Amino acid sequence: MKEKGFTQVVTVGVLAIGLVASVYLAGQKTGLFPRASSISKPVTPPPSAGPTKPPPITQPVSRPDKTPFPTHAPSAYFLDQSTHNVRIPPSDTKIINDIYVVLKDKATKKPVARQDNFSYEWSIDDPRLAKVNPYAFCVEGVLSPCPFGHANITTFMPRGSARIYVVVKNKTTGMRMADAMFSLTVNPIFGPTSSPKPTPIPTPIPRPTPIACTPCQANVTKSGKVSFADIMAVIRCFGRSAADRCVAADVNGNGRVEYTDLNCVWRNMGKTCTVK
Repeated sequence: MKEKGFTQVVTVGVLAIGLVASVYLAGQKTGLFPRASSISKPVTPPPSAGPTKPPPITQPVSRPDKTPFPTHAPSAYFLDQSTHNVRIPPSDTKIINDIYVVLKDKATKKPVARQDNFSYEWSIDDPRLAKVNPYAFCVEGVLSPCPFGHANITTFMPRGSARIYVVVKNKTTGMRMADAMFSLTVNPIFGPTSSPKPTPIPTPIPRPTPIACTPCQANVTKSGKVSFADIMAVIRCFGRSAADRCVAADVNGNGRVEYTDLNCVWRNMGKTCTVK
């Protein structure tokens, strides 16, 4: 009985040892029980070149302002104005309220010679106060047909203020090439004696003239026909030197615009300049 009991104990012990060994081997395969070599050796971190820098933050590209991009190149022209502030009395048949603009090249500062493809649009923001009457005129250096760069003003009220606008556009494209603005003030105190503008119309005096006065000489604006615009051109330069942008109005060529020039234009009113 004792031998049988001893044999059973040994058998159970062997089975228990085998079971423990099987569990241990299975634990090593699954990592549950690490090997003794891995436990005894300390884990050494890999060498490092220095502190790791965070990646740079990329900011979204944005425009510095919100202004719209231009749809076309800036104009190469500008308007040279006779004045910026127009101060005139109420309309009088003996007073000429004349203003004008000259289209010039920004690079050369000279008048644009050919303007047949340009239109001049005049307007006033208070039509109850006054009316703008444009007319064609060729300043020195501008070829015919003459642009409507000149205008006279007819007032309807004794007092008031308004703004007069003129816009030059390309007839083909409709693009605005240049513009200008006049500040208009109407008041009886702005009489002809207190201001150089408006200028009194001189009365033509019949006098013999030493020049052969022809319609072509009298056609100051070079429009092809002597008209009231030629009279206005001479009046605007009356008493001034021809060198003061009044070469065309100096009909007799003596260097000064005077009565003989006005008489020549007056006597050829309505006649056509025929170049042979």
